[in-house]
Amino acid sequence: MTKVIIIGAGVAGLAAGSFLQMNDYETEIFEMHDKAGGLCASWEREGYHIDGCIHWWDCTSLNHPIYPTLDELLDMKNLPRVIYEEFCSVEEDGKILRFFGNLDLFESELKNISPEDSKIIEEMIAEARKIASIDMHSDRKKEFFYKWKVSIGEYSKKLKSSLIKKLLITFPFSPDSSMFDFLLHAASLHNKEACYPLGGAQKLVDRLVQRYTLLGGTINYNSNVAEILTKNDSVKGIQLDNGKNYTADYIVSAADGYSTIRNMLKGQYVDENIRKLYYSNRHIPQKSQIYISLGINKIFKESFKPYVYITLQNPLIVEEEKINTVGITIHNFDPTSAPLGKTVLTILIPINYTESWINLRKKNKAEYERKKEEIALHMIEEIDAYFGDIKTKVEMVDVATPATYIRYTNNWNSGVDSMSWGTDGGNKPRKEITGLNNFFMCGQWVGDVGLSYGMQSGKDVAKLLCEQEDKNLQIITYKKKRNNEFSTIRT
Repeated sequence: MTKVIIIGAGVAGLAAGSFLQMNDYETEIFEMHDKAGGLCASWEREGYHIDGCIHWWDCTSLNHPIYPTLDELLDMKNLPRVIYEEFCSVEEDGKILRFFGNLDLFESELKNISPEDSKIIEEMIAEARKIASIDMHSDRKKEFFYKWKVSIGEYSKKLKSSLIKKLLITFPFSPDSSMFDFLLHAASLHNKEACYPLGGAQKLVDRLVQRYTLLGGTINYNSNVAEILTKNDSVKGIQLDNGKNYTADYIVSAADGYSTIRNMLKGQYVDENIRKLYYSNRHIPQKSQIYISLGINKIFKESFKPYVYITLQNPLIVEEEKINTVGITIHNFDPTSAPLGKTVLTILIPINYTESWINLRKKNKAEYERKKEEIALHMIEEIDAYFGDIKTKVEMVDVATPATYIRYTNNWNSGVDSMSWGTDGGNKPRKEITGLNNFFMCGQWVGDVGLSYGMQSGKDVAKLLCEQEDKNLQIITYKKKRNNEFSTIRT
């Protein structure tokens, strides 16, 4: 049986392993940590469940081109999830603007806030409706991309309402993001493609692990790959950092791209494209995040929306960055996130200057912990000022920094979204490397960013490998038994 080693048990690696197992390959996944998921991570603190990944999960409507892949891996029909009817709210001078999932409601909300911007609002909503109606794998997606590649910051100059401008640049967007990104997000919400799986990242990863292992795959945890072994320009296996070697006919890396290219492969296979992406310093990930989680002994009854954006009374200063607005996620839409009668709040703060956090933890752990506590206390004060009755009800505080993401994912420069590969003409890196046989890459480092596209990336690599062996990719689908276990049927 042909042997395939997969590096990394994130969603792309687990998907690649599952589809290869369906096609009679023997696979083993080597994961550097003691649990699967990679950036699709969650953790427990003092009885609270913290989701560190899923803000919204797209491509999950029945008509989306990627939906079949998700269903083949996760049995989507039986996966409980919450559909966002209202995505977020922003406030300014006592006025609240709500980002509704339904475009008709959203248009009315925008016009109520700023009737004088009606013409521009109608233009935006009309374009979002068009995007909602097209196949996102068609050439028409490119038409809209180029038509709306204008930055949000530039387009916002047309608007009179500062509140609508504020909404446009809220997470995950910035003034530099394209208007296409915003319109695509609005279209996805309208199509009910943006949701949250109950149980969050952990539930999703557990299902992926179950799928892979039931298909016969093996995961080796606490197994950090130090080197990809090659001979005569073909991969032969891997060596772990403990010195153990494992042989294989093929290797798929679903791990960090920088570590794969420059460390595991020792920089031996560098063509013009690889040099541009990994050696020119042009694409170094510059953004990471601080992620604050609070366990609150209180229910937020009237807040279903995932995100509430607030303007800070006292701006938060992180290194050289001044942060005036933060988004607070109120996790009351997922009853598994907190004990009965309690709520988890999370605050994601995008930042630059990631290296200082990484170095501080290495050189002065006590000062590193002090800075984390200082930021958490600042945010508790601000949230108390906004919602009231918070400070005395905080039962759990957890703070993740760029140093945390380095430790748990080894991502280049602690990046949480790889980098902007698409800036070079919209071309993504190839899943194969020039000059190296029987080797593939999948996941966000080949431009397949996000949960759904990460899983699709794993399937795409399995298909490429099968094609190399003159085989058609076969799918084994779920069939659910009464005892809630899963059997498989080849189709």
